[in-house]
Amino acid sequence: MGRRGSSVQRSRFTRLTVAVIFALAVFNPYTERLEGSSPLVYMLSHYSLILSGLVAGSGLLRLRHKLWLFGCAIIFLWHLPLPFALAASQPLFRGTEEFSLLLSGLLVGSSLGSSKGITKGLLFIAWLVGDTLLAILFLIRPEFYASDGLRASPFAPAGFALAGVGMVLFMNAATAYIAYAYIKAIYSRAEGVPS
Repeated sequence: MGRRGSSVQRSRFTRLTVAVIFALAVFNPYTERLEGSSPLVYMLSHYSLILSGLVAGSGLLRLRHKLWLFGCAIIFLWHLPLPFALAASQPLFRGTEEFSLLLSGLLVGSSLGSSKGITKGLLFIAWLVGDTLLAILFLIRPEFYASDGLRASPFAPAGFALAGVGMVLFMNAATAYIAYAYIKAIYSRAEGVPS
């Protein structure tokens, strides 16, 4: 195996390791217990599961580019008020949600490699818009997701302000990282250096 082959193997191993770390951040008794009482931990768990699938999918699989639509639809579904509340409060729904969010990330990540740059950009913008709207709802109308407006929800309204702020901070960090990686890749291509 040449230098290129060992580099690809290292990259795959690194991606798989990162994916496992993101998954283990969710699949442990401590996080599972907190998910039912903290909207912030619950949303961070969503990010971890989707990122786990994205990282694994982008490094290990190459699927047809239209499969990202199914992944995005599943992610959207679990963030509607009733499915959101049921998954937070019922173990069977939680297991289904966690598996499907991981699978969604895998579908999106594995189909991004065959997608055009404009598709990737539009997906990123759609995520930012969708999460911003959800964060705003959490901040100004938490009763849509909280126990005082939705009987199935285990969450008190007060916890949603922190979740909304946490989401905005996460989106800003993700945007900064993606901008950095994009600029670094452009610079590397211009210099003829592998990124």
